[in-house]
Amino acid sequence: MQVELARCQWRSPAKGCAAIPGDGPEAAEASVEAVRLFRRFNGHRAPVLLDYIHGGLRATRGAAVSVARYQPAAGKVIYSGVGNVAGVISANGELRRMVSMPGTAGHNVRKIQAFD
Repeated sequence: MQVELARCQWRSPAKGCAAIPGDGPEAAEASVEAVRLFRRFNGHRAPVLLDYIHGGLRATRGAAVSVARYQPAAGKVIYSGVGNVAGVISANGELRRMVSMPGTAGHNVRKIQAFD
């Protein structure tokens, strides 16, 4: 099973997204928990939200997770990710790639960092 919230409409300030890939029942459990945590703590900055998700996934098999926040007034996206996930911004025919830090949310994350 794969749960994905990556297809967001950026219509309001500080809208967040998360993508949690995986297969099998354990991945589904981690995905459901990550989405629950994402919704519960959605008002926080991207790296803080990702840290809450990381802590909440400790009882699961873990997941690769990314969170993005669009700030229209500043004209930028703040991105924070852990594991084998990446973000891409496509605008005006150009692609800008966003990177994630190594690790698995819920298990081994050395550093949670935001990029803009």
